[in-house]
This record gives sequence, C-alpha cells and structure tokens, in this order.
Amino acid sequence: MSPDYDVIGTIKTLEAKLRRKAEKWPGINNLSVSEMDVIIALDKEKDKKLELKEIEARMFAPQSTIFGIVKKLEQKGMVELGGSSDDKRIRIASLTEKGIDFCKRSADDRLEDEALLLSGLTEEEKLIFAVLLKKVADTMKLKEK
Repeated sequence: MSPDYDVIGTIKTLEAKLRRKAEKWPGINNLSVSEMDVIIALDKEKDKKLELKEIEARMFAPQSTIFGIVKKLEQKGMVELGGSSDDKRIRIASLTEKGIDFCKRSADDRLEDEALLLSGLTEEEKLIFAVLLKKVADTMKLKEK
C-alpha cells in the first residue's frame, strides 16, 4: 500500500468526528466514550446482555478496564452486573430500562450519523464497504487471541 494512503490516520479521523457528533446525542452528557461503547454493544444484542469477556474482546480492552466501566454504568443505573446461572464466576452485564431508554432516544441520531458517513457512496459501495470493514474487524479480533 502506498505510504500516501494513511488508513490508520483516516480511521482515527473518522472515529474522532463520529465521537464529536455522538456527544450531542440525548442524555450523553454524563457518559464517557467508553461507557457509550459498552451501552451500544449491549444494545446490539437481542437479549441486551453480554459476558464481560465478550465486551473485552469487542473493545480490545483488559478485564480490569471493562469491569471499571461496567461498574460506573451500574452506578449510573444504565447497566446491571450479575453472574451466570451456570457459572457464578462468569460476569454478565445487561442493560437496565434506563439504558434501553437511552439507546432508543439516541437511535435516530446514530442512524443519521451513519447515513452521513455513507452518503458519498453508492448502494453497491456501501455494501462493499460494510463487508470489507467487517472483514478487517474480524481479522483484528483474530490477531488479538
């Protein structure tokens, strides 16, 4: 790849711009970026819950960091931390009604931000972009193991 094409720099710029836009979502003023990332990860799940190990893998962060973020979200009433019924050593974070309400209120803003991000692409390019982005993310996830 040409040194003139700075993929990492472009990704960081996009992330920074999207995060600045996300700071304007309703109810975001008392959440950190990392807290928002955990809430969004939980919201994507059908049952609105994830094992902490899975959150760690998705966010590429150590257990102690994720545990601290989830504890802060628990104090804010956005997340509940519990154990697995099968194995009490397995910690599970789940969205509370307050967390679910936040996600519902911010959903339109998230969709608008995504539409803006993809607005310069054709429908075919959007599909290709999504497939390639997932492939890169999956590769990074594999390399972490």
